[in-house]
Formats: sequence, C-alpha cells, structure tokens
Amino acid sequence: MPVGPPTFTPANSQLGILNIGIQLGQLGTTNNDLLRERYAKFLIAFTFNSKWFQKHLYQ
Repeated sequence: MPVGPPTFTPANSQLGILNIGIQLGQLGTTNNDLLRERYAKFLIAFTFNSKWFQKHLYQ
C-alpha cells in the first residue's frame, strides 16, 4: 500500500510503503502420537522513502 502522494520522479519519491501480510502454517505430524502445531503470523512493515534516507551525490 503506497503511503503519501503519488509521484513519478526518483527525486520526489513517495513518503513510504506499508506492507501487511499473514502467514499460515503447520509444524509437526500426528504420526506415532506426535504433536501437530498450526500457527498464524501477522506481519506489518513500513518502508521509509524520505529524502532524509537518500545519499546526496554532491555536497
């Protein structure tokens, strides 16, 4: 999900990107009286594309 106003030039990139995700999975097995575990993992990440984090070519 883009955050901030959309721009098309590299010098004026967007403010950031918000990433949201979910991961579902299973560990183990029930064979030989073992345990099986099911899990859900929720992921939230924010990427900053601000000018503060860009390296300048000239000082």
